[in-house]
Amino acid sequence: MDLKIKIPEATTAGYRSSNRYGSANSPASSIDYSATPSTASSTTHFFPDFKEDDLVSIDQNEYDLNLYNSLELKLWERIIHGLESRGKKIESKLFEDSQLVRKRDKFTFLLSVSCFIATIVIFFAYNNPILCQFPQLYKWFYTSLLAFLLVWRYISYHYYRQHYFLLDYCYWVNFLLLFGLWYYPSNRELFLLSFANANGAVLWAIPLWKNSLVFHDLDKMTSVFIHILPVLVTYHLKWHNHIIENCNLFELYVPCLVFYLFWQCTYYMKVEVIDKKKMENNPSLITSFRYLTSNSRHWAYTWIHFLGKQNAVFSFMALQLLYQVIAMIPLYWMLHYQVIHLGIIIFVWLVCTWNGAQFYIEKFAKLYLKQLEKAAALLEAKKKE
Repeated sequence: MDLKIKIPEATTAGYRSSNRYGSANSPASSIDYSATPSTASSTTHFFPDFKEDDLVSIDQNEYDLNLYNSLELKLWERIIHGLESRGKKIESKLFEDSQLVRKRDKFTFLLSVSCFIATIVIFFAYNNPILCQFPQLYKWFYTSLLAFLLVWRYISYHYYRQHYFLLDYCYWVNFLLLFGLWYYPSNRELFLLSFANANGAVLWAIPLWKNSLVFHDLDKMTSVFIHILPVLVTYHLKWHNHIIENCNLFELYVPCLVFYLFWQCTYYMKVEVIDKKKMENNPSLITSFRYLTSNSRHWAYTWIHFLGKQNAVFSFMALQLLYQVIAMIPLYWMLHYQVIHLGIIIFVWLVCTWNGAQFYIEKFAKLYLKQLEKAAALLEAKKKE
């Protein structure tokens, strides 16, 4: 039997005006009242508590009109009430999820601002009598903060299959600095190597890759701290602890370039040779090379493909080497003149702050709304499953 029911306009008007079935802003008010369940089985699938016998007992050719109208109203009453209840549950869940996202972002904002203030105080207020009682505080602060950020980044990047980014140059520089701080704190050559790497390519990566001071976004703040912390540590060691007074060009530039070439060769062997089959079988794995060669909007895309797609890896490595050499140019003056060193740090920090301001003013509202909409879509997908 094919039982098709269409609720009369007079009845829908009654439902629309009734508080029991929702106001103009409730889920029930957006129901298409002309929808017609095609069979009794589809109705019972939609609402399991509705008895199929109530419909099956009706003969469409010989039915009692009053009984039919009674069942019609009963069916639509349950449909409307069911959709309203389901809509309220979805709205309640979305509200809870949005509240969770807001609380997470507020906590991240608080944590980021606190770390930012602590960083300024520890690395620049060195004459503070309280801090003078803890001369190793900067070392513990840098180590603990970096450990937290790296653990969180590995977990989040591994989830999104982006953990190959952790092989990038900036992470090697941080580990090199940690090694020197804890095992060879007075080693002159190791400090010069850390200083050159931190204040060269790693520092200038902040404006180059548009790192942003976005306090509520832990991922963006992690990128900022990973690039700025080694700079501040070496600044503190050079101008406050006076670990070294001066050096010649060879001592400063050659070891830095050798360390970079060692990293580049190691990176190439790992990604393009050792894990080549793994990368081919997992196109979803993201590396710096894959990101830059697939993002046509990035400024480096054209340069990487300048010699053709078949030579993209070579172009990518050559472009990185060129950037490394250019970033090393001001190192000699940064090491010998505090005002130049501090001035460059302030300039880079202002660029980072400007990028954060642009994000909040230009993109924040739209992206935050999309994030909530994405949470709603995921919830709806889970509900359908």
